[in-house]
Amino acid sequence: EGGGISKESIDVHRSTHMSDSASIPLFARPDMLEIGKSAEVQTPGSGWGYQSAIHSTAKDVESLWPGLPSGLLEAIRATTGSPYTRSAYVLHNQAFTREVEYFCNLCQEIGGNVQMYFRKMPKDGETRFIRRPHLPEFIEYPGFQEIFNRFLKNDVILEPCPSLLFDQKISVLFPFHPKLREYYSDAIRDLFPETYLVERGALFEFDDQTFNLQDICTLSKSRREFILKYGGAKSGMWAGGKAVYNLSDCSHDTVASMIDNALRDWEDRRMPWVIQKRVKRKYPITFLDHIAGELKEAQ
Repeated sequence: EGGGISKESIDVHRSTHMSDSASIPLFARPDMLEIGKSAEVQTPGSGWGYQSAIHSTAKDVESLWPGLPSGLLEAIRATTGSPYTRSAYVLHNQAFTREVEYFCNLCQEIGGNVQMYFRKMPKDGETRFIRRPHLPEFIEYPGFQEIFNRFLKNDVILEPCPSLLFDQKISVLFPFHPKLREYYSDAIRDLFPETYLVERGALFEFDDQTFNLQDICTLSKSRREFILKYGGAKSGMWAGGKAVYNLSDCSHDTVASMIDNALRDWEDRRMPWVIQKRVKRKYPITFLDHIAGELKEAQ
């Protein structure tokens, strides 16, 4: 294993790229810290049912967004030739079962043929579009190899494609990495807070100031407005807010220990950690006070 990821996952990733079968994801959910600036981009992103429920609740508000059910059917049409193609939403997290069933029902109500599969693969041979879960979990389901062979023949669409690039957070640092930043414009960098790989000898540029790892450890809490997070694809660490730490909440000794562990993870196991500028922003909101029975404003 490399980076805490199974050899099977790595082999699938390499086969996808070596066969020229990799493609840009059709769906992504930006986790925005403020409007226009995202700490992460989740592909394909969870919460489709919740977002659809919110959209339908606010349907009287003028919006150019067609909603996720319509968006999924459009993606199915664009990739398979018809929005009515038999399709699957493969779910891994049992806690989301009712939400995903709700979303699939919404798709069916507008004419789609989308079915939910919980920790298993469609076996009918006719399903041509599959919204997949996390790759290291997806490949463990019975029937994966058959589905993957069909993918390599372009007989089935996997969203996103089975590439580990889309199953981890490390790609957010690409626009800022010294060896990669020339391939990205300032407009791209403006979409994300400054993000860097935690590696020995690294220099970080935050708000036009340069820091090294020792600086990060010795800054006062009020100036240590950074987030340390796991950036790889290891199951159990990559999602759900796990392995994400606000360094301004930690003591000097704790920060030093966490950074030392991150360095050893990268050097010994190729498990990447990233450090990111913390962004804080408050927005006024309107909410329903269910006790008073009236709308109120708040920050």
